[in-house]
Amino acid sequence: RERTQAKIVISTEQLQRMYKHVPKRPRETIQQLDARIRKLEHERTTTSISLSSEKKILREMDQIKKIKKEVGAHKEHESAIQGKKSEIAALKDNLRTVTAAIAELEAALSKVELAKKLGCTTAN
Repeated sequence: RERTQAKIVISTEQLQRMYKHVPKRPRETIQQLDARIRKLEHERTTTSISLSSEKKILREMDQIKKIKKEVGAHKEHESAIQGKKSEIAALKDNLRTVTAAIAELEAALSKVELAKKLGCTTAN
């Protein structure tokens, strides 16, 4: 029981640290970012634009790709948090089971001790 409680405490502390270091939440989804990249690429390849405009479009596309990486990092962090939450829930369920089993054993033990003091069997 103490080991399970210690694991719960450790996991809860890890979860708190994860909440403190959450990457910033992106405003757009990966699909929206992909659509913006496709639009910019289409504009760059189909329209006659100056070299400086083309460079600006390429920089914007690179910026969008960086944002996509941030979106992926945020999703990974969120899934790690959900995993830690489910781990804590499983540990708490395990603790409840162990505590119930210990209580049942203690009740049976006290019943046996009482029967021994009274000089009869536990069935009586």
